[in-house]
Amino acid sequence: MKLSIGGKVYEAEPVDVIETYRPWADFHLSDGSLLRIHVFIQSVFRIKNEYDNEGNPIYHVATKTFPAVESPEDLKKSEDNLNKK
Repeated sequence: MKLSIGGKVYEAEPVDVIETYRPWADFHLSDGSLLRIHVFIQSVFRIKNEYDNEGNPIYHVATKTFPAVESPEDLKKSEDNLNKK
């Protein structure tokens, strides 16, 4: 299969993900909020005849990210204004 990345075309082959553990990545922000990111892998391709500096094959990974936020009460919209925009 041909895969176009950054204007260059590579030969690639799909690689199945056979085991998945998908934890959330937590980031504490300076305003007191907790930003939680969950990454879902859509597809993985190994680029043929392309390797990193350590000799490992290069993979192209298509992902979706799902963010969630937990903020302190003083940053949240008041309950009276929840339905207003």
